[in-house]
Amino acid sequence: MPERVMIVGKGAREHALAYRLSKNAQNNKVREVLVTPGNDGIAHSFACIKPNSSALEDTVDLARKCKPDLIVIGPEDLLAAGLSDALVAEGFAVFGPSMKAAQIESSKAFMKELATEAKIPTAAFRTFSELSVAQAYISSSRFPLVIKADGLCAGKGVVVAQNEAEALTAAQTLIAMGSIVIEEFLPGFEMSVIALCDGVDALLFAPVRDHKRLLDGDNGPNTGGMGVVGPLSHATNEAFMRRLKTEFFLPTLHYMKTQGCAFRGALFAGLMVHGDDVRLLEFNARFGDPETQALMYGTQVDLYPLLLAVARGESLTKFDESTLLHMLPTASITVAAYGYPHNPKQGDPIKLPQNADGCIFMAGVSRNAAGQLTTGGGRVLSCTASADSMMLAIRKSYEIVSSVSFNGAQFRTDIGKSVL
Repeated sequence: MPERVMIVGKGAREHALAYRLSKNAQNNKVREVLVTPGNDGIAHSFACIKPNSSALEDTVDLARKCKPDLIVIGPEDLLAAGLSDALVAEGFAVFGPSMKAAQIESSKAFMKELATEAKIPTAAFRTFSELSVAQAYISSSRFPLVIKADGLCAGKGVVVAQNEAEALTAAQTLIAMGSIVIEEFLPGFEMSVIALCDGVDALLFAPVRDHKRLLDGDNGPNTGGMGVVGPLSHATNEAFMRRLKTEFFLPTLHYMKTQGCAFRGALFAGLMVHGDDVRLLEFNARFGDPETQALMYGTQVDLYPLLLAVARGESLTKFDESTLLHMLPTASITVAAYGYPHNPKQGDPIKLPQNADGCIFMAGVSRNAAGQLTTGGGRVLSCTASADSMMLAIRKSYEIVSSVSFNGAQFRTDIGKSVL
């Protein structure tokens, strides 16, 4: 019988996971990969099966019918809702943390308190549930300030306020979602590092750089991510990568275990690097999007045995610590719909190239009555390529972008410029 993997989610991240998990580097056995619910673009390459509804029980019921050997959960909202717990209760091998462990992302206040207790370097912060108290704090603060909604916001619940007026407006907007966290602004450049975690130990992927702002020059509103490049040069510095593991990942895993919520899954650390100073910006409880698109294309490793080991509650110590650090220079450029991130337009026909020297991972893609692929979400697709050098990988990715067209397509033209 072929190994069967079920990936839960509908975006480019899940498409990229399907791509990598379909690559069996160990033998010639067929590996069957299906995605639920997927999208009409992913369905060109992989079986996409929609559950009867978005209710967790319907996804569990689909798993009962499909009988996968491994289930990988992509979206953070499903982890926060307890999908992993529900599937594990049915006896499935699930890669994705429990609902309790997923608090590390679903509550920024929890994450900051964890960092304090575990002595993980991070920005100074305060948590507020009353607007008037937050406003008084803002009025007495120095700027810039970072204002964050406490809960899940799909990468858009963060405002870097340059002055008091911007901070007060952000606080008023975000506190409507619940409590907010106000942090000191950290200078430097951002680095994304994802690790596979077995509850005790961690295997780190090579660090990559996401570009959150919509427009060139890091201008415009924050988005879920407009493009990624990696690996950063730090991947070849063994001392630096060991430092990240011992200062950020291992203390977190130890703390989570002592709290009765051992973390087993993909732990994403957003870090700010300024000279020798490295501090934590955020933790996510899953593979990042769009980081995963670059990592899955550029990291030439069969991930199935690693993810399966974590899902079965086994130790990762049997795998070489440097397994995931080897990554081809890779760029992934996000192409978004007109109006993204505030009011993305849907229904515009998409023209794709016949052949691409790379891969197009599909996200917000639907199919109209005439059978044409159309825009169906904010971030539509990720144009991804690898090469012998970062400069060439970026060039190849933009060549794919230039061969994609739909009305009002948005993309940045400077992805990766800061690392060249």
